[in-house]
Amino acid sequence: MKGEKNLMRKKVFASSRARLFSLRDKSFLRSLTYLIAMIVATITWTEALDQMQQLDLRGAWDVNEYVMKDGTKHATKGHILFAGTDWTVLFFIINARGEVNRGSAEGGTYTLKGNDLVLRHHYNLSVGKAMQGLPESPLRMDVIDAEHASTEPTKAELAGDRLTICFPSGNKMVFKRRTNS
Repeated sequence: MKGEKNLMRKKVFASSRARLFSLRDKSFLRSLTYLIAMIVATITWTEALDQMQQLDLRGAWDVNEYVMKDGTKHATKGHILFAGTDWTVLFFIINARGEVNRGSAEGGTYTLKGNDLVLRHHYNLSVGKAMQGLPESPLRMDVIDAEHASTEPTKAELAGDRLTICFPSGNKMVFKRRTNS
């Protein structure tokens, strides 16, 4: 009888251990499942946040000023347009007497990733007198096929309705979003 009780106790104890181990396995698997779900959710949320923070440059922007890397500011009139993957800019730089000293019309395609704006130049019409921070620019008229288009890696900074494009030269152009675009 005593032997049967010990055997019974051993079976109950073994069964309890098995249940406890089984519960631990289930708890471990549940924790692992939650951990994997949290990792997937974090990755998905991060990607969605990146997409929400993607700058939207589409539309028309009026040029406010052209700032040279030495801090010199030039009055500028014109605008830049972004549509889909295409861009076009037309601007004139005005001297202190109100005279147009330089002008440029350029366009092509662009890519935007974060604030990295890469402009591909397919068209260029430009000319200009020397001004502080800008050398004289002889008349230039170019139409360049996509295969040979030059690229200009810039940085785009957006603050409300203000867009600043920072060029590799260190110069910047500041734009204001048109309210009717």
